[in-house]
Amino acid sequence: MICDADLLNLKIKSATHENQEYPYCIGSCSTLFIRVIQALSDGERQKVMIAKAIAQQTPIICLDEPTAFLDFPSKIETMQLLQKLCKENCKTIFLSTHDLELTLQIADRIWLMQKDGITIGTPQEVAQSEAISTFIEREGISFDKLQMRVKISR
Repeated sequence: MICDADLLNLKIKSATHENQEYPYCIGSCSTLFIRVIQALSDGERQKVMIAKAIAQQTPIICLDEPTAFLDFPSKIETMQLLQKLCKENCKTIFLSTHDLELTLQIADRIWLMQKDGITIGTPQEVAQSEAISTFIEREGISFDKLQMRVKISR
C-alpha cells in the first residue's frame, strides 16, 4: 500500500481501492508526514503511529496506550476516532489505557486487569462490580458507581 502525505486524513491509494478516501482524521496534522520523525513531539509521533495502524486496514487493531503523550482534547478525539472505526467499519480494537474515566464513557467492553484476575464486562457492569472500587480506592480517593467517576476528597 502506498499512502500519500495526507495519511492522517486517510486518503489511501492501494491496488484495490485507488484513491479511496476514509473520512477519519486525528486533528489537523497532515503536515506530520513531511517532517522527519525525530522532529515530531511525542504526541505527534503517537498520532502518526495510530494513523499507520489504521491505514493497514486490518479487521483487528491492537494499540498500547494510544492516548499517551496526547493533550486532553486529542485523547478524546483519538478515542472517538477509534470508536467510529469500530462501529462504521466492523473493526475490533483492543487497547490498553490508564484513562479510566474516558474509557468508561467510550468503550463497548472493558477488561480490567488486577493481581487476582480479570473483570470483563460493559462499562456499566464493570463500574457496578467492586473491581474498579478495589482498583481505585485509597485514602481520599473513591469511585462513584452511579456516576462512573473518580472522586477526590478535600
